[in-house]
Amino acid sequence: MIRLGRIEPWLFGLIVLMAALELAMPTGCGTDSETLLPGASGGGTAPSGCAGGEKSCSGACVDVLTDESNCGACGNDCGPGTHCAAGACVCGDAGVCGPGSTCEATGCVCDAALHTCATGCFDLQTDPRNCGACGASCLGGQSCKTGVCGPCPATTDACPAEDVCADLTSDPGNCGACGVACGAAGSCAAGACTCQPSASYCGGKVGCSDTATDAQNCGGCARACAPGATCSAGQCVCPAGEVACGDGCVDVSSTAADCGGCGLACAAGEACVSGQCQCAPGRTTCSGRCVDTSTDPDYCGDCNHTCSQGSSCTSGTCSCAGGTTCNGACVSTTTSPKSCGACGTSCADAEYCHAGTCTCRPGLSQCGGACVDLTGDGQNCGTCGNACSGSCVDGVCQALACGVIGRVSCNGACLTEAQMESDPLDCGACGNACAAGQVCAGGSCLGYFAPPGCSGCPCGACGVGTMCCVQAGAVVCVEGAACPG
Repeated sequence: MIRLGRIEPWLFGLIVLMAALELAMPTGCGTDSETLLPGASGGGTAPSGCAGGEKSCSGACVDVLTDESNCGACGNDCGPGTHCAAGACVCGDAGVCGPGSTCEATGCVCDAALHTCATGCFDLQTDPRNCGACGASCLGGQSCKTGVCGPCPATTDACPAEDVCADLTSDPGNCGACGVACGAAGSCAAGACTCQPSASYCGGKVGCSDTATDAQNCGGCARACAPGATCSAGQCVCPAGEVACGDGCVDVSSTAADCGGCGLACAAGEACVSGQCQCAPGRTTCSGRCVDTSTDPDYCGDCNHTCSQGSSCTSGTCSCAGGTTCNGACVSTTTSPKSCGACGTSCADAEYCHAGTCTCRPGLSQCGGACVDLTGDGQNCGTCGNACSGSCVDGVCQALACGVIGRVSCNGACLTEAQMESDPLDCGACGNACAAGQVCAGGSCLGYFAPPGCSGCPCGACGVGTMCCVQAGAVVCVEGAACPG
């Protein structure tokens, strides 16, 4: 037994501290050990402080997926003109250079003997797809020599449209002549197509077709099935749940144009549900129509509430916003011919309301206190007071009779039928003047009103049975289905 001398207290404390540090160190760790990152195989260490996915290279933490000096591994330096992407050196932004090119400072550069084409680097002297020039392709089967396509091989003919040198005696795509196809169900022998027993020959563009299964030739040549249908035993068959309607297969349980059967169309605003026409979500059936009671002025809020003329329906409530209520109607006093400038102020028949003032209708001019049409007024032809001894034709006095030039004589004017379609003084017939509050459209005087709050068409305030039109820059609702010309 060896007896130790007395140990000083400070030395004993140091020995205990060193033993504790040794026990705390993980097994295998030491000053010479290497700690690898997940997925790494060596070549560097990960010193304390490197983020996950980084690697220690020459004592520095780097991302080998993007570091150009350590791309993929420590020390792998990408050359000039390249960068590191996903751990690989790539050239420019286009990736690794293709065959026949090298990566230089300016990017991928074709080798000296090759030519730069949009699709790559090629030898224009020998490449059959770039023979003599980029994109100049020889026919299939031809070779390229000194930049010129050679002849087709013996026993073959050139078929330029098909881009091939073909043996017309045996090629099923060019049988007997270029472009004559035998089809998948046929073969070519001695320049003639021979169909399989179950197939029929349907011409050179189709070839042999199994008409029992071919949807383009179902039951016979050129009898195509509707889109979506297949051919079975020579009959076109729609997918389960669909029927053939017109040119296609449709689901009559949900198709609004064929609801419950072919040609049974739902009305506007209706949807087809389980083969029955119903109002679409958000719409209500009122008087047999599907309407939106939140915006329809004829059924505002419910089927029994109609807004006054000119009013709009907003969120199910009638509103005369921007207008004035005159005699129970919502009007714009700037454009209403019966309340022009103020309620009850009516314009004359030949006038309309513009900016709250009665003035001559568009196309008419004021002469001596009356609104006249200078293009067809025998007393004011072209200008006020210019009376014609003959007839006024398009603002010019003429001695010819109206019938000679194929026009209608009307109070000293020669008018065409087209002019009378929209003439408020001779609407559809000579002397048929439209009253205030009417416009001439399609040769008929039609009532109209000017709703407030509408800056363009369509205008919700017009309601059912009226046409939204624009007259002299203002929106008007015309009773009927035509607008003034």
